[in-house]
This record gives sequence, C-alpha cells and structure tokens, in this order.
Amino acid sequence: MAIRLEFVNLIIPIQTIEEKCPGGWKAYLDDNVKRIGKVMWYDSYLVRATGCMCSDEVDGLIARYVRLGLTATHTIDAHVYSDDFCVVDSFGFSRHCCNWLTLEPASSTAWLTGTQPGEPISRDHFR
Repeated sequence: MAIRLEFVNLIIPIQTIEEKCPGGWKAYLDDNVKRIGKVMWYDSYLVRATGCMCSDEVDGLIARYVRLGLTATHTIDAHVYSDDFCVVDSFGFSRHCCNWLTLEPASSTAWLTGTQPGEPISRDHFR
C-alpha cells in the first residue's frame, strides 16, 4: 500500500510507533483519533502522522516527535539519514536520505521500501 503526500509530510513506519511509543500503535491511534482523516492517515505500514503547508513549520513538527521519543536523524560518514521518521514534501524531496521510504513524485505517493505500493491511501479514506 502507499500513502498520498500533501505539501510537507512527516511519515513514520507503524512498526516504529509500535516499538517506541508508549502503548504502541493502538495507543497512538487512540491519542490521535481526532486527527485521523484530517492531517493524519495511514496504510498497513506507514502513517502520515502530520504535515504542514510551509517548510518554516517543519522544525516544530520534528520537535514534537522527538519529544515522543523518536530519533530524527543519524549520521554515517558525514551523510545525514532520516531515522525513525522522515519529512518529505509532495514532490518527493527530503532534507535527508530515507532508506526505508520509496517515493513517487509523479503521483505524490510514498510507501515502505520492499512492499508493493498499491492504491494510495489519503484523508478521503477516513471520512
């Protein structure tokens, strides 16, 4: 499955939430129920946890998820990689390499690397 991208997106593998967030995926969904279908949507592997329309707001989004216990980046041989989450725009551009995310800029979609994209999930699937 794939998720639809809009403007600027903060994407997290569901498995990461399951492993690192208190209460796992179920608790995360319960805590964010009012955001589902508005700024948050998900497929079987990834959640578009939040987003914004302006890149000036990205640092605030990142800080929120770091406070939840997720790691933003790691460095290998002077190259910075996204770690627990990736921030990407709808054109498939990210500040950092994200090895676990496959992007398709032409359709503004993303999916977990190694899985099949299928039909993209968007906010419309939760209304």
